[in-house]
Amino acid sequence: SKWESSLAEAEVSKARGEQAAQLVKEMRTAYYKDLDSYREQIYRRKKAEEAGINFFPNEVEHFDPSDYIIDADVKRIVEDKVAWLQDQHQEQVGKLRETIVSLYDQLQTKGLHLKTKDKLLTRVIEE
Repeated sequence: SKWESSLAEAEVSKARGEQAAQLVKEMRTAYYKDLDSYREQIYRRKKAEEAGINFFPNEVEHFDPSDYIIDADVKRIVEDKVAWLQDQHQEQVGKLRETIVSLYDQLQTKGLHLKTKDKLLTRVIEE
């Protein structure tokens, strides 16, 4: 009957609503965990700077929006964006590695120059 069909639809809608509420609750919890972690890192960075110590942040990711995507088109768009961001990240990491290698080479060269100067200075002093 029409009444039973309406009742069944209402039950399905109620279940969807409860599922959506649970999903939002999980999203909120993960999001707040990330915020708390970031706040803690900001605090620790400030303390490290005050103490003159280097601070290296931890990567934090409790909240991943792609975990909560239902629509296939939106999921594809998010996956494309994530892939692009990963490429950008890898490009930056590559540039940083090149910089590190260059700086290391410069330090090695400076070290060799200092050793040579020390040897010459020792010779001059000994003469």
